[in-house]
Amino acid sequence: MRSPVIAGALLFATAGAALAATPEAGTLSADNPSLSYSSGPFAGANPSLQQDPLNPQCLLPVNQCDDFALLLDAPADYVSRHPRDLISVISQWPFNQAAYYLYLLDSSGAVIASSITDADPNGLSAPAAPGSYTVRIVPSVAAGDLLVTTVSLISDQTAPAAGKPPGFTAYAPEGLGDNTGGEMNIGFNPATGRVMTLAYTQTLRTTFAADGSATWEDVSEPNTQINTNDPILFTDPQTGRTFVSQLQAGTPGNSIFYYTDNDGDSWTLSPLTTDGGIDHQTVGGGPYSAGAGAGPSGSYPNAVYYCSQSIVVAFCIRSDDGGATFGVPVITKTVADCDGFLGGIHGHVKVAPDGTVYIPDRNCGGVQAVIVSENSGVSFEMRRLPATATAGPNDSSLGIASDGTGYLCYLSADGHAHVAVTHDKGLTWSNDRDVSYAAGVVHAVFPVAVAGDPDRAACGFLGTSTAQGNYQATSFEGIWFPYVATTYDGGNSWHTVNATPGDPVQGTGGICLGGTTCIENRNLLDFNDMTLDDKGRVLFGYDDGCTGDCLLPPHTPNQVCIPTGGINDICLNSVAKTSIIRQSDGRTLFAAFDSPAAPPPVTPPPAPVVTSPGDQAPGSGFLLGGLGMYLLLPLLGIALVRR
Repeated sequence: MRSPVIAGALLFATAGAALAATPEAGTLSADNPSLSYSSGPFAGANPSLQQDPLNPQCLLPVNQCDDFALLLDAPADYVSRHPRDLISVISQWPFNQAAYYLYLLDSSGAVIASSITDADPNGLSAPAAPGSYTVRIVPSVAAGDLLVTTVSLISDQTAPAAGKPPGFTAYAPEGLGDNTGGEMNIGFNPATGRVMTLAYTQTLRTTFAADGSATWEDVSEPNTQINTNDPILFTDPQTGRTFVSQLQAGTPGNSIFYYTDNDGDSWTLSPLTTDGGIDHQTVGGGPYSAGAGAGPSGSYPNAVYYCSQSIVVAFCIRSDDGGATFGVPVITKTVADCDGFLGGIHGHVKVAPDGTVYIPDRNCGGVQAVIVSENSGVSFEMRRLPATATAGPNDSSLGIASDGTGYLCYLSADGHAHVAVTHDKGLTWSNDRDVSYAAGVVHAVFPVAVAGDPDRAACGFLGTSTAQGNYQATSFEGIWFPYVATTYDGGNSWHTVNATPGDPVQGTGGICLGGTTCIENRNLLDFNDMTLDDKGRVLFGYDDGCTGDCLLPPHTPNQVCIPTGGINDICLNSVAKTSIIRQSDGRTLFAAFDSPAAPPPVTPPPAPVVTSPGDQAPGSGFLLGGLGMYLLLPLLGIALVRR
């Protein structure tokens, strides 16, 4: 059965189309579900990518490609019996700054799947239909690397979810949170029932009434509204204290840091005298670890952690007095911890009920990982997931249940959203499930996670069903929606729903994940956030990049941009509107509130009430300040890579 594949490979070779892989061909089957081959080294980038990255030219010696002939040997009715199985292609290489595009061609030579991003590793997937294929690798930035590519037949192990899926309602304020710049943070104060959000420079307070209506208030501390390079908000779910950090060069510790015990009615400044790092900070908190020899130095009961990174190293600083002062930095990750992979970027720090500290890491030597401390931040250990949990383009997120069970929501190299479960603090993992593909999502971004009872968790992400094209490019024609996947059986089965099916979160134009290298479509920046209220209802904080004429129907493309002369040009219908998705019916993540004791459904909200206590600094001030830092750092000899 290999002869059709070899013939196909010879057809490409006779045209001088591509280099040959080593080996040149292989067969996938149920008995042989995975194979690997090597490619390269390549002499340089393929220049035809500049003209048509969807269909590059492969004519030696200038337009180099590498082709591998693939046969999926399976019965003719395989697709009908296994409709969610996938052909997965993952390529990895040793040099961090190189980039290689992937293509999967059918037997006629037509491209049926592609991944034309600079992700490292890079991956794609396609429905597992029997037949002949060609896996094509095209160098975008070559560095003389030898690539290793793994091709797998992925069997979908996700069990059909039983029961009714949860429902959701979207909320957005009128007159507030307009084009706030992306990177939504959300917290819930159990003492007051209020929701706190931060989107770039604007801190908002939301009060939900029993009838489902929402009152929004601007409670921003003026100094946190001037400008920023990274906005972070964290509300301690035990104490209700909310912390806000705005990364700012030239300030003490490179961070403007405040906290409030009354949901923003007043704020307390905390000068971060220890160097807080230059990029991608995160704040979290929770109990101290038993036996760690650490504890509070004042009345505030929990430890507070400020974690950040400086390109080649990452670290955390602990506060024992509720964020008023901080100790000395403790290294959490170095290049050596991840096989020489350059990158200190990590996700948001979370603290388990027993005091274990977790920091998700999207790429440690090509796989997902969590950085763990079991002694209240005195030391940290890197714990990797299995090799099948491939590195992805966005920070992963860990939801921690009441018994310490961890649910890691991450993006695999092919862009699908997955959730893996650990019961022993990241030492072993189980129930790794693709929670996006069953809902038709082929590209996902900004994964977020939260958990309640031991067997209940939720994973949120933005997703599109459009497979063709570069999903990060302004030319991408896909439409994006917010999705929520929920499990009630420990991660074995999942309900995945489009939370706002009539309201896209981003129209055509893609979502760029390249940090400051993005030009026009980075309006949503780098992440969203998720938390729970006191009834276990999911609160998904996100920035809506598709408002006004961008709503469906009809859909208006958003490829006309307003030039601001900088890296954060604002695209029409690609703004960043503060928004909250709130669970409105169905089982929550706390079984105690299941029917008949379940909270009543949330009715569709009336027009929101908006108040603004006092004049605030202009919300657009971050553009100049943020750009100033990024322009200044190269002059100081600091290379800032923000992903």
